[in-house]
Amino acid sequence: MIAHKFANEIIFRLGGGVNGITESKLYYISNRSGRKEVWAMDYDGADQNQITHLGSAGFPVAAHFRLTPAAFAFSSYPKGSGLEIMMYSNELGRMVNFPRFGGTNATPAWAPDGTKLAFASSMRGAMEIYVADASGAGPKR
Repeated sequence: MIAHKFANEIIFRLGGGVNGITESKLYYISNRSGRKEVWAMDYDGADQNQITHLGSAGFPVAAHFRLTPAAFAFSSYPKGSGLEIMMYSNELGRMVNFPRFGGTNATPAWAPDGTKLAFASSMRGAMEIYVADASGAGPKR
């Protein structure tokens, strides 16, 4: 961690105030634990650890991570139901509730400022794109 912070400071100073990637985390889906789960690692592949522990409650199938440092969202089949959006809070270190809408809900993507989440949903019939608050409130087509 110290080496990553040091390298980031060098990049910041020599790069004219541009932040480096050395303190970045990469999130990915792996089945190395026997089930598909979300894992994280440093940008250089070090410090790999399992983030979610969904087990039989579902498994992640697609992920759109790290557009906000506060949380990441991904698509999963929780408890054998249809494809849903799930969210993990980096600040709290745990899964947080995201509303379950009817139909299929997938491919979450954060707005650049992290306040809104766009996703595809068939909650009203045909698959369409919706935007909701980060909490999932007020989805609008």
